[in-house]
Amino acid sequence: FAENIVPLLKKYQFRYARTTEMRPWRPDVDDPLRVPSYALCNDDRLAFYQAVGRCAPGNAVVLVFHGIPDLVHPWVNNTPECFSEYLRYLSDGKFRVVSMRDAWGK
Repeated sequence: FAENIVPLLKKYQFRYARTTEMRPWRPDVDDPLRVPSYALCNDDRLAFYQAVGRCAPGNAVVLVFHGIPDLVHPWVNNTPECFSEYLRYLSDGKFRVVSMRDAWGK
């Protein structure tokens, strides 16, 4: 994320954009053009569990998966088996999971 990009995003009428600040998103405080997220790749389970562990009232954890699998960009790949593990954990933990599109509407 570059600080100088927000005016350009506004000029082209973007409503939302994400960063990779690796911290929870606070919708009532954070600029919608700077939604922080956690980019998860390489089946990094520790990063996943640490990110999800930061969920708290008043915030959300935005997880970014580039490919399940991503054969074109192997540096951001996650295996289907690991992704299934993540989904089971979120389901078993009764986390509310939504896409960004569903969170903000179309």
